[in-house]
Amino acid sequence: VNNGLSNYRILREMELTSIFPSGWEITNSRFDGMSNTQNTGRVSYEEFRDDRIYVYYNLNYQNNLTYEVQLNAAYAGNFYLPAISTEAMYNPEIYASTKGQWVTVTPLQ
Repeated sequence: VNNGLSNYRILREMELTSIFPSGWEITNSRFDGMSNTQNTGRVSYEEFRDDRIYVYYNLNYQNNLTYEVQLNAAYAGNFYLPAISTEAMYNPEIYASTKGQWVTVTPLQ
């Protein structure tokens, strides 16, 4: 399948945006003294906000990147999990997005 990205050897200055529902807390491993070895060395910069994370990275064509984040669901209930998106910051032709979805958080028994 030719998706047009084969013209790019390296996808540069990519941004991954993950927004989380209210009631979900982002665990910032930089503050709790624990490192996330899955992400170490794979991203250029991480920006943590109250309800979202921005991840900046470069990616060689035909490689993949798995970014993991630890969350704490502080409240039980139904929450809308917005789409996760990635894009090249300076090239509007390069972007991808997941579909948002409703999720249910239930208390542990």
